[in-house]
Amino acid sequence: MSVEFYWVAVVAATIIGAARLTRIAVYDKFPPAQWVRDKYLDATDGSGWALLALCGYCMSFWVTALVVGWGWLSDVYGPPGEAPQDALRFLVWWVVIGTLAMSYLAAAFVANDGDDSEDD
Repeated sequence: MSVEFYWVAVVAATIIGAARLTRIAVYDKFPPAQWVRDKYLDATDGSGWALLALCGYCMSFWVTALVVGWGWLSDVYGPPGEAPQDALRFLVWWVVIGTLAMSYLAAAFVANDGDDSEDD
């Protein structure tokens, strides 16, 4: 694998995976995510911190920082071609963030692939 391809894959997975996590945290109605968001809003009621759970722009910075930090600790951002210090952490980052990124792209394609109605 070329160095250029590796870095494009890392950047794409980081950005799209962080975007998916941000969407889960801020907008999704998935019951566990909604429950955590409601608990956070109850705990921060009336403070400026509540905005984090309601603003994708605000939350995305922190989510991206966590994804990048996890990637850094997992040697994802290390020199390509060299074996990571902990192969399991490296693999887990790719599986989790890669799956989030691919599922977000798949959902975007499905949402925008046309109308399924049979009104010809």
